[in-house]
Parts: sequence; structure tokens; C-alpha cells
Amino acid sequence: MRQAILIILLILLTLPSEGATLVILERSSNLGFHATLADYLAENLQPDDEIIFTHIDTSVSSLIFNNNLQGRSEYSEAFNQYILDKLLQTTESQIATSKIDSDIDTIVAQGTPAAQFLDAFPDFHPQAKRYFLHINWQPNTGILVPSDFDPVYSVQQVLKLFPATQHIALVYNPLTWTKNIAKDFYDINDKFPALRFSMLNPTWTPERLTDAITKLGDNAALMVITSNDHLLLQHVLKGATGIQQVPIFSIFKPNARDQVILGGAVVSAEKLAQLILKLSRHEAVDLAINQWLREVYNYPALEKMGISIDELPADAEVVNRPKFDSDFVYQMVIFFLIIIFLQIGVYLFRERHVKQLLKDRAV
Repeated sequence: MRQAILIILLILLTLPSEGATLVILERSSNLGFHATLADYLAENLQPDDEIIFTHIDTSVSSLIFNNNLQGRSEYSEAFNQYILDKLLQTTESQIATSKIDSDIDTIVAQGTPAAQFLDAFPDFHPQAKRYFLHINWQPNTGILVPSDFDPVYSVQQVLKLFPATQHIALVYNPLTWTKNIAKDFYDINDKFPALRFSMLNPTWTPERLTDAITKLGDNAALMVITSNDHLLLQHVLKGATGIQQVPIFSIFKPNARDQVILGGAVVSAEKLAQLILKLSRHEAVDLAINQWLREVYNYPALEKMGISIDELPADAEVVNRPKFDSDFVYQMVIFFLIIIFLQIGVYLFRERHVKQLLKDRAV
């Protein structure tokens, strides 16, 4: 019996232990998303987690890679390789100075800059399993985990609120990577045969934009797939007259400046952080289904369109709510009126009681 126990212990000791995980995060100008992602990761780390975090800046990545995610930029190949080697040295230095001694057996790359960097070095910790998150292109190495925007989800969100929609105009900038996003929407046209897609460039003149939106006709919607240029569109819509109320959706989460974006099926920073932690802890994850999106709606645009929050899915997130909405103010007014009437009632009762006492004593 004792020998059997010793044999089992020896087997357990010789089994390979799970190693450490290197997580490479994207750092870009989208401070809200990446701050939420980083905060969630920091708050949910466990003492026994063997995770090393590093990051790649979007600005550095854009010097090396072309916007179409396939070729190199106009810079020389030697300069590109120099920058890549510097990034590699920095990453290796961060690994060496970490307090984790285990070998790296998993690498998680979040976002295009991190994915481009990792994909450029197939011999970087070649024994490690690679996971690519939050990108919509196929890397040459590792496993692509569906965790970026999904055009099917985006269209389904439009049809939930506006089932009669027949035409979706994609608001894109042809000079940026958004032309690839537009192609993704056209590629799903067979899933929605009753829908027609078209293109709308927010950098057109206000007159041309106004004319293009007017010609969309009834049962149309806009889908913003560019992160900054849509502010020009917002300016045009605010100043335009005679344009029907067109619902505007986006693949990005509306921020405080967005007054016309109704909502979007967007990547949830919290859910993406949960995915990163699951992969880092070697937990089982269904890699075939995109579970990391959330339907988000913009309160000012909902009010403008006359859409009640009660009409939205139960798990939807509503952003940019006022600190005190009309229902809350109404309830508070009623509450204070009740308090005032109660105080008046108590005062009148006491006054009547005192008068009655005085009258009784006089008798």
C-alpha cells in the first residue's frame, strides 16, 4: 500500500506543471476601453496567477505595418526590423525582470498591434500556445479567438429595434482600415438577402452628405464603422433640415460626445478581460463562439428617437444616462410633496389638539 502511494506521488511530481502566461495588450488612444480592460485585469488577479503583462503601442505598430494589416509600410525593411527587434528586446527584458520563474507556455495577444508584433516572431517562445484576441484578421501563427466586432451581431441589433430596415449605409473612410470592415458587411449579405448595403463617406462636403442621407429613403439605417470621422457626420445631421430621422448605429461604444449614435454591438472590455484571464489560467473556453460582445445603447439618442429603455434587451447596457432622469425627478417631487402634506397634517392635528385642551381647561 505504501509503495502504491509513493508511486502515485512520484507520478504527480513528474507531471509537467502549467507554466506562466505572457499577455500582450494593445495601448491606443481609446483610453476608456483600455483603462477599463486594465482595471478589470488588475482587480481580478489572484495571488497564484502566473501572468506577465506587457503592451504594444498603436503608434509604434503603425510605423511598421500597413493599415491593411497585410504588407509593410513605406519605411525601409531595415528600419521596420530595427523597431521590431527593439520591441522584442523590451518584451524579453520585462519577462526577465518579472518575479515569475515558470516557463511561458501560453501567450495571449489582445488587439492588432500586439497581434502584429507576435505574428512577426514565430520563433518567440515557440513552445507556447498562442491566442489572438480582439482582431478581425487571420494571423499566420496560433489560434484566432472570435472576440472582435461581428457584422452579423451588428445587423441583428438594427433589426431588433427596426425590423422593417431594408438599407444600411456604411459610414466609412476609404483612406483607413475601415474599408476592410465594410467588406466584412458585404460578405454577410447572403445571410440578410432583404438588406442592401451602400457606402457613405463622412469626409464628403456637408451638402453631398445631406443629399446622400436624404436619398436613403424610408426603412434605412446608418452603421458607423470609423471611430472619429463620424463626428463630421454628427455635425452635418445637427445642422441639416428636411432629413428624416435615420437611426445610426456603430461598431464602437458611444462616448459622451456622441449625441446621434443610437448604439452598437461592441466588444465589452470586462468580458474581454474575463477571456484573457480564463486563457491565462488554462481554463476551458469555447473558442468557436463570440461571447464577448454586448449590446450598448446611447441614452441621448434613445430619447431623440423616442425609444424607451423598456424596449431594449434585458442585458443591454445604456450609457451616457443623465445623473437625474425625468422619472427620478418626478418620483422625488412626489416624495417631497407627500412629506410636506404629512407635516402640514401633523401640524394641523397638533394645533387642533392644543385648542381642544385649552377649551377643556377653560370649562
